[in-house]
Amino acid sequence: MPAIQVKGYEESWIQWLNHNQYVLHPPSVQLEITNSLHGLQAAKYGLGILLVRSFVAKEWLESGDVVIAVEGAMPSESAHYLITNKQRTAKVNFFCDWLHQQYSELTPPVCQR
Repeated sequence: MPAIQVKGYEESWIQWLNHNQYVLHPPSVQLEITNSLHGLQAAKYGLGILLVRSFVAKEWLESGDVVIAVEGAMPSESAHYLITNKQRTAKVNFFCDWLHQQYSELTPPVCQR
């Protein structure tokens, strides 16, 4: 199948294949998408296969909207950060606690006090 590539991802199909010790040729990129959600929609409608972060695809996989084409994973080379003032409001603390709860399997913690 053709590949769907999300712009801005540092990770490539070649890195993923090598990390998971697959001896395959990387799929040819047929479609470049600006974000993961649009990439998931394209994959849902059969436009190709997508290399995407697992936490972004979690709900799509659980609902059956998309399926895992080939088992494997690799650590991400990039990350997102939330930077706040040292003295945070209750609303910001609430958001940080919620965010940490959503992604509690991640290390280091999403929000540190």
